Amino acid sequence: MTPARVRRTHLPAVAQPAPRARAPRGRCAGGILKHLLIPLTVAVAALALAWMLLLPALLAQKLEQTTGHRLASGRLMVNPLSGHLRLTDATLSGPDGPAGLPRADFLDITRLETTARPWHLRQRPLRLPRVTLEIDTLHVVVGLDGTNNLDAWDAALAKLSPDGRAAPLRIESLDLGVRRVVVADYSRGPEPRLAEFTPRYRRTHADVTTWTPVWRDVLTTARR
Repeated sequence: MTPARVRRTHLPAVAQPAPRARAPRGRCAGGILKHLLIPLTVAVAALALAWMLLLPALLAQKLEQTTGHRLASGRLMVNPLSGHLRLTDATLSGPDGPAGLPRADFLDITRLETTARPWHLRQRPLRLPRVTLEIDTLHVVVGLDGTNNLDAWDAALAKLSPDGRAAPLRIESLDLGVRRVVVADYSRGPEPRLAEFTPRYRRTHADVTTWTPVWRDVLTTARR
């Protein structure tokens, strides 16, 4: 008998999956960085917001503890990146008035605006290139002994300097506007003599280290 021939059949080759292309290392690192950057940005924004909310209270507390002047109400906006500061609709009241008179308003501030760069903050005295101050009402109080709250402002600011005597602030250019001046004069008795002026004062002062000459110029203009 002749053995039967066995027919050889060729089975199709099993297709092997194509090797996966490896992602470049740079792309992986970029993806990780992207996922980390989002929560980091949110955290930084939250810290900046918290700082902006706390800063007005901290500044007001420091001002009152050092000078006796109280900053009330107002909206303070600070850009920590640019150093821009803007205060609007605030009232600055003085300490107990001259000759023991009760606390009285000093400045009704419409707008205070300036920019302080980091290198400005390291200088002594603190140097501000430009300040814009818009005052709705300047309140002048004259005490029984003739002293007034305008002269007391420079003495109060000096307490902010390290030695408590030198001028702590130098403004290279002060754009000042005053709409109204109210004078309460107690120098002749307990009942004040009241006077009101509307000078609509607007002037630019250069190299301001003390405020007494500035206030005197405002009063001189108002009484004309």
